[in-house]
Amino acid sequence: MEVTLKEAGLGGSGLAAVDYLLTADATFSVVCLTRTGNEISGQPKSGTGAATSLTTLRIRNGSTSGTCLLCPGDFDLPDPGCTGNQRMAIVSVQYNNVVLDDQLPPDVTAGLQQLGNFGPVPVFVIVP
Repeated sequence: MEVTLKEAGLGGSGLAAVDYLLTADATFSVVCLTRTGNEISGQPKSGTGAATSLTTLRIRNGSTSGTCLLCPGDFDLPDPGCTGNQRMAIVSVQYNNVVLDDQLPPDVTAGLQQLGNFGPVPVFVIVP
């Protein structure tokens, strides 16, 4: 998941950079694949987890912009029980309770932003 942002009005903060904390809960559906990429028959396994990511963005001319990321590897993924040469693949994800916090005092910025829920999003990511 990526959140693209632009924040202005930071010229009087006295800071050179801002640390953005992105947090989310997620529900993943995962399957097992053969080494040739075919899905093993059976129901996908589901599991939930929470993750956070810290991104530092430089302030230039009183504003900053950039992208904050949360990758599937940031979460504890459910174990679908892959065996042998099988690999795990994420087939969908639902992000909940997504929050972006610039961790600045309220007199400098709007601070905590509740971004809500996203998904379910079909994806296909093979986990090494």
